[in-house]
Amino acid sequence: MFESGFFLMEEVRNKISFASELKRKFIHISSSWISFAYLFLSKEVMIIILGVAFAGSLLFDILRYYSKWFDELYLKFLGDVLRSHELKLKNITFTGATYLMFAALLCVVIFPKEIAIAAILIMTIGDAVAAIVGKSFGKIKIFTKTVEGSVAFFIAGVIIVALTPKMTSDPNEFYIALAAVSFTTVIEILPLKLDDNITVPIAFSLAYLTLMKLFIP
Repeated sequence: MFESGFFLMEEVRNKISFASELKRKFIHISSSWISFAYLFLSKEVMIIILGVAFAGSLLFDILRYYSKWFDELYLKFLGDVLRSHELKLKNITFTGATYLMFAALLCVVIFPKEIAIAAILIMTIGDAVAAIVGKSFGKIKIFTKTVEGSVAFFIAGVIIVALTPKMTSDPNEFYIALAAVSFTTVIEILPLKLDDNITVPIAFSLAYLTLMKLFIP
């Protein structure tokens, strides 16, 4: 019954107009509120907020499948920003919003606050910048992405880790963060069948935390 968005082909997900892509990415960027809220709220409060948000988004996905009326209402407001697989409901299909909230919740639950904040911003802002630059200026294809979009993703990631809080006062942590951004850029380029709202923040967080444990006691 459930269609796993973890195994969606990139070619299918990319079938959307540029105007709709801009609207979709604006919504994506607006989800950066999660990181800004986490700067001031405790982990426990954020888990509750994100848990409710994830449950709500998941409920919407389920209602769309079981209620034609609800699906038509949903499409009236958001239909133009949905990927083709999110429009055709042969099964219960999870939207990007559901994966985004799930990934943000995972980051907050599993990883240190500083890493989670940066990871969520890279997911929301970095991915949006990459998509917009890639569609606007991308000329050199690499798998299903463009070199220009990937460079934009990397630059956005560098800016994000330069501005977000760090776990320690060790200056070497910034270089660890840069290495994590580099690793995540490679993951973002690869034609994985996993939804990038999952792979981007988790790859960044795992790389960051692993390198911290290896190089900064």
